[in-house]
Amino acid sequence: PRRCLDTERAAKLLGWRAQVGFEDGMKRTIEWYRANRGHRAEHDPSRAG
Repeated sequence: PRRCLDTERAAKLLGWRAQVGFEDGMKRTIEWYRANRGHRAEHDPSRAG
């Protein structure tokens, strides 16, 4: 089944509204992951020695 995010509950309960559109948010997320690829491995507790 397909799912779609509905932020209406957050808006009603918390007064929160998304400030970034879906396409821009996805673009920013992908750019962040590309820029921080090695960051996760550096801080992975399973790699601690």
